[in-house]
Amino acid sequence: MLAKNRGSDILVAMHQHLCMLGVSLLLIGCLSPGEARLPGGTYHLQPAADAPLLDEWQEVETTDQRGTRKLLAHVLNRPGMTRLTLLEPASLATLLRCDFDGTAATRSGPLFAENIPAELPLAVLQLSRWPRTSVSRGLSGDLSITDDGVRRTIWSGSEVFAHIEECPDRQTAIQLPGQGTTIRIRKADQR
Repeated sequence: MLAKNRGSDILVAMHQHLCMLGVSLLLIGCLSPGEARLPGGTYHLQPAADAPLLDEWQEVETTDQRGTRKLLAHVLNRPGMTRLTLLEPASLATLLRCDFDGTAATRSGPLFAENIPAELPLAVLQLSRWPRTSVSRGLSGDLSITDDGVRRTIWSGSEVFAHIEECPDRQTAIQLPGQGTTIRIRKADQR
């Protein structure tokens, strides 16, 4: 009986310390739910209702210093919920799934372990697809947006954070110069 109580006491103490750790992290500058830290400021995720309904498959190609990687993505935007799912194209295994319900973002999948905040892939989706007025409301700090209908640029002060361009071949090209990354997106049914 004494050993059982001792184990229970340890669990209670661990739980209390974990709760305090969570509170401490919030107090030392962690972002609020639904915010993504970007160079020069933060982007607060915008409501699903700000963008058109979406239910589409996309072929995604990312190129960075590690090489080129091809992924399959499913984008779902419905009233009250946005979901981005990244899959490995050969096996269709889910690598990362990010959901935003209007207040908090969640993630799951093997890339979960790589410390990718759920807000970051959702922020890239919104920065490239949500209407300019909605994206503008989400930007803070030194972040701003210019958009001529074909090319959208997200600025961090006087530096470019992202160029997003609708290409003539009906692809979307996203360049992140500071990260040395290019992302090409094409609807899966387009050739």
